[in-house]
Amino acid sequence: MIDGLILKNSFSCLFDLATNKLATVAEMYSSGWGVEGEAWQWRRRLLAWEEEKVQECCDILSSIVLQPNHLDRWIWHLHASNSYKVTSAYNHLLTFTSNNLSATHMNEIWKKEVPLKISLFLGYQLVLPENVLDHLYQFGTFSGFSNSKRSTLNLIWLSCVWVIWLERNARIFHQKEASFNQLLDKVKLQSYWWLKANRPSFVFSYHSWWLDPLPCLGIFM
Repeated sequence: MIDGLILKNSFSCLFDLATNKLATVAEMYSSGWGVEGEAWQWRRRLLAWEEEKVQECCDILSSIVLQPNHLDRWIWHLHASNSYKVTSAYNHLLTFTSNNLSATHMNEIWKKEVPLKISLFLGYQLVLPENVLDHLYQFGTFSGFSNSKRSTLNLIWLSCVWVIWLERNARIFHQKEASFNQLLDKVKLQSYWWLKANRPSFVFSYHSWWLDPLPCLGIFM
């Protein structure tokens, strides 16, 4: 961010084409972020208008004066220390109100069967675009299931979104990557324990749930 300008957003087309998205400021600077610098690594040849965007970005970067004795670090604007604090994030989510989420969306998100942190995460409008929340509603109602079955399907959907979000953070902040099958197993395990913790009538073993969840819900396709 430069004077409130987020380069990733302002030059989204270039960020999408870059092959070194995880490079630090120091790495980009040392490689040379001039127009012909080696810091710019693209997955294809740039078009004319994209090259103009590179020039525009370089003009902005040319005004930056780096401090060699200071390491790159994340800045958290919700706390006076500029460091991430769980309490500050939690309080911000609790006080956040959204006027754009429909009653249907809110009813599906604020489930007692889902941990509070998951509901807070999904109820925070800036995390998910509205069309994703529309998908939540569609996922549970596409076949006209009963309320109980629809609630369980929505729980599975919430588990999917939460696992994807954690995987996204792992890839960005820790450079760790799980396979599709590993993510699927996480969704199955997490949704299973949510159901076991909140539904005494759910008597199926994890093995049965892992093999095929739908029959455990009385859904046969």
